[in-house]
Amino acid sequence: MNRTVARMIAIVGALLLVCPALARPREREQRQREAQEKIRTLRLMKLVEALDLDEKTGIKVARVLKNADEERKKLHERARNKMLALRAAVEATKTNGREITKLVDELISVRREMHALEDKEFMELRKVFSPVQQGKFVLVMHNFREKLQKMLRKEGRRHRSGVGPPGGPPRRGPDPGLFD
Repeated sequence: MNRTVARMIAIVGALLLVCPALARPREREQRQREAQEKIRTLRLMKLVEALDLDEKTGIKVARVLKNADEERKKLHERARNKMLALRAAVEATKTNGREITKLVDELISVRREMHALEDKEFMELRKVFSPVQQGKFVLVMHNFREKLQKMLRKEGRRHRSGVGPPGGPPRRGPDPGLFD
């Protein structure tokens, strides 16, 4: 249910990696943080509007989402590091099978932690939502994720096709009208 949020964050991360940037690492990281923050803000705005949340409930929802996003970021970083180690182990000529098996097991463990986080996040949100709001939440997040995926695929194709300068213009985040 709330796996859509996790997928959305993963997709945003993928977009930021797909777009080849010529900027220095600090500038690139700053743009990534800004884009992620804009997407989080847009997500919250969509939820507040679609679920007709009052200010108090909106603040609670924002807090739950922010906490989960911070944990999710840590889990994605762990998974990324494990994946890099696995790639190196598989490509190495003298890697033993036990090391690879251990890395695969660790990746599975991180994935389970991500699913557990998604479940925890949704259970916390259910406490503040009515049954109708719960249903709307699932539908809004599904729609948001699909539109974000579509935008990211389009961006990826645009950059791979060589349209525009490498890395494209500095990103300011998604077009807010895209998610209407």
